[in-house]
Amino acid sequence: MKTKIQWFIIICCVFNFTAKTQNTEIKAGYFKKEELHVQKKRYLVHNNYITIGPGYDLSNIKNTVQQSIGMDLHVHVRTSQWLAGAFMSGENVGSTNYWQLHALYGYRKETPLFNFAAYAGPSWNSGVLTVVYQGNKSALFYNDWGAYAVVKAHKKLLYDIGLGFELYATLTKRQVISGLRVTAFFSNAYKGKQMNYNPNLRAKPRI
Repeated sequence: MKTKIQWFIIICCVFNFTAKTQNTEIKAGYFKKEELHVQKKRYLVHNNYITIGPGYDLSNIKNTVQQSIGMDLHVHVRTSQWLAGAFMSGENVGSTNYWQLHALYGYRKETPLFNFAAYAGPSWNSGVLTVVYQGNKSALFYNDWGAYAVVKAHKKLLYDIGLGFELYATLTKRQVISGLRVTAFFSNAYKGKQMNYNPNLRAKPRI
């Protein structure tokens, strides 16, 4: 119980931090088609992206490390950052015993070299547990709501493609899960080659 309370406090702190940061950035102004130049190419400042990759996680009710794979779609509504995603885990790729869907709100900081983000919000969890009763084993299937938080950091190979890692934790009625994933980063920022005149250019050109 103490562990669950600690994770709940951490998730609430992440959500509170991201909300305050986004409110500060909204005051700076928003231009939907804003672009910047990187290495003579045009990129959207306000872009969407996906992350996908495998990892490992630990659960307070399981004795072995679990393998996982997850994918998230990150979208913006003006300067607000949102995430919809899913992940599943199990003892190995062929024995999945846990599935999750989540919808999160968060913070994102993007530069020509890195992409950093943090999100938190509710999750829908489904899984199966092994129950032993009078020496007999049986499967217990369950569904419940929970909370999920994730921190992401990616090093860019190109402005719109990168590779990095994600630290995540989820709190449900039945268990606490935390883990690490190695993920690829793909965004829709690319708009074409740099032009002599660009009406959407608001940021200074970057090399």
